[in-house]
Amino acid sequence: MRPPLAPVLAALVPLASVCAQTVQAPFNALYTISNIGAIPGLASNWGAIVFDRDDPNVLLCSRWATVGVQNLFAIRVVRDAQGHITGFSGTVTPRAQADHIDGGLDYHPSGVLFYSRYPSFPTGNGVGQFKPGSTVPDRVDAILGPNYIGGLAIVPAALPGAGRLKTLRWPGGQWTDAQLTPDGNGTFNIVGETQTAVLTGGPDGFVYVPPMAPLFNGADVLVAEFSANTLAAYQIDANGDPIVATRQVFANGFSSTFVVTVDPVTQDIVHAGWSGSQVHVIRGFGQTCGQCSHYGTGLAGTGGLVPTITWYGCALSGQSTGVYVGNTLPFGIGVVVAGFAQLSIPIFGGTLLNEASVVLAYFTGPAGAYSLPIAVPPGTGLLTLYFQGAVLDPGAVQGIAMSDGIVMPIQ
Repeated sequence: MRPPLAPVLAALVPLASVCAQTVQAPFNALYTISNIGAIPGLASNWGAIVFDRDDPNVLLCSRWATVGVQNLFAIRVVRDAQGHITGFSGTVTPRAQADHIDGGLDYHPSGVLFYSRYPSFPTGNGVGQFKPGSTVPDRVDAILGPNYIGGLAIVPAALPGAGRLKTLRWPGGQWTDAQLTPDGNGTFNIVGETQTAVLTGGPDGFVYVPPMAPLFNGADVLVAEFSANTLAAYQIDANGDPIVATRQVFANGFSSTFVVTVDPVTQDIVHAGWSGSQVHVIRGFGQTCGQCSHYGTGLAGTGGLVPTITWYGCALSGQSTGVYVGNTLPFGIGVVVAGFAQLSIPIFGGTLLNEASVVLAYFTGPAGAYSLPIAVPPGTGLLTLYFQGAVLDPGAVQGIAMSDGIVMPIQ
């Protein structure tokens, strides 16, 4: 991956790529891996990935580089009727200059985007921060050695150690913990960074496993072991750090295992290899979160844009979920129509797909999108909801463009 091992590892990639990715027992009973190919337009070698905080249908991706260049990009994903990613739409578009980006990219709850920096003069190992909307880093901090920083993540709200910053070193596997405190400028101080574990396998990227994932323990981290071409799972302690003795191989047979992130729609985990040839979608992590799906058809507006509607989160009692409407005109007015029954009623040149028990209005904003977060109260019984998005659009047949519908069974 990094000099002086890069030429050797690069030579091994063609040999490793012929191996099949295999989920290991007991996980193979419920989890599957699909290879959806390369990210169109993204040159190798690849760096970190994460889904756009403001659009669950956009993957932020990067090109690993040892110099300061334009290397953070965005690309839209293609989903099947159940929401699983099956490919990409179009090619990558520039998003920001994440100088020296490596294998870590994650959002703080405030919307600040953190990324890990491969050692560069004069800062060495580092962490960069982007405020929402920034295209160059707003803050860069040097952090502890030894070895090379790779993975980075902020512990999600539902897990022990929530909000703390974790980093991981290649090839030595040094795992560190730090606190994040506001610096008064919209970014964060990295306070008290401490090594708390050493992991094996030459690890790089990592991601926290969705807490409802079956066959896991409700508080786990999945680590991309670059040197071992393996994904390994660890239980985490009360501080969000891996418990070394709990390591368990989840899957192997990868080529240049590098970075992982959680799909906010299905809870699938997406893996990208450093060599820049393969993206894998690993299904099964969201099996207990309900079987949401699409139905019906939408109605196009200006320029042939058909609004899209997507669910996200986990549709379970006591959990958080939501609905996202996108692909519409910016700075417009839209609604989310919700109901308890699926219908098909001709209206405004399109079709109303539920009985519209609740209609909530939103501004679409500069991205032509809006979302409806839903906190499912504890104790909620079996309940099925139906949603559709609609926006005012002068280019539509009768001035209103519509999405298709989604059905959300809440358990």
